[in-house]
Amino acid sequence: DETSGTNTSDESVFNNPAALSGTTFNSASTAGKFGNAVEFDGVDDHVEVTEMNLNSNTVTMTAWIRQGATQNPWAGIIFDSTGPSAGLNIGTTTELRYHWEGTTDNWRWNSGLTPPANTWTFVALVIEPTKGTIYMNTGGGFQSAVHTAGHSPVKFGTTYVGWEPSRSVRHFDGAIDDARIYNKALSQAELQAIFEGGGAESPTPANGATNVTAPILSCAPRLALA
Repeated sequence: DETSGTNTSDESVFNNPAALSGTTFNSASTAGKFGNAVEFDGVDDHVEVTEMNLNSNTVTMTAWIRQGATQNPWAGIIFDSTGPSAGLNIGTTTELRYHWEGTTDNWRWNSGLTPPANTWTFVALVIEPTKGTIYMNTGGGFQSAVHTAGHSPVKFGTTYVGWEPSRSVRHFDGAIDDARIYNKALSQAELQAIFEGGGAESPTPANGATNVTAPILSCAPRLALA
C-alpha cells in the first residue's frame, strides 16, 4: 500500500521488508484490489525480498494480478531462482504456470487457466510433495488445475514479485497486489477467505478492540507484501 519511496512492508510477524527496483512507489503505486498495488512496466520493475529460508515442499503463494493487454512470456508473479527455480509465473500465451524442482520438468505443465487482461484476478499456487495446484478466481468462483508430480524442498533465498530472474525479459507487465507466501498448503476454503479480503496477519488485536495491552492472537504467512 506504499505511495512513496522504494521500501515495502512485511505485514507478517517475520518483519522481513522488501525493496522495489526499477521504479518508485511515487510512480508505480496504483489502485489495487485492496488499497494500493504496484504497477510493473514489464521492463525492469520488480520487488525483491531476501532470506526467506522456507526449505520446504509444502508452500502456498497467492496474489491479486491485473495483466496488461500484452504480457512477457514466462513473466514471474512470485518467483525464486536462488537454487532450483520455484514459483508462480505466466506461460507463453498468458496462461498460469509454475516452476518447481522435482521428479519431472514441472514448468512444462500448462494449467489451462488464463487470467484475462485488465481484470483483477486472484491467483494461487499450492505446492505439496506429490502435487501442485493452481487456482484462479476472477469473481465468478474458483477454477483449479492439478499437476500430479514430485516436488522437492526448495530453500527460497532471494524471492521476487513481478519477475522470473533467469531472464531480464521475464518481467511482469501489469499490476500485482497483496502478494503472500505461506509455509503450508492452504485449502480452497482458506484461499476463499483470502480472496474475500481476510486472512489477517498479526492482528493486534484481531477484533479491533481498544485498550488492549498485548495481542492475544497471532497468525502469519511467511511473507505478505503490500
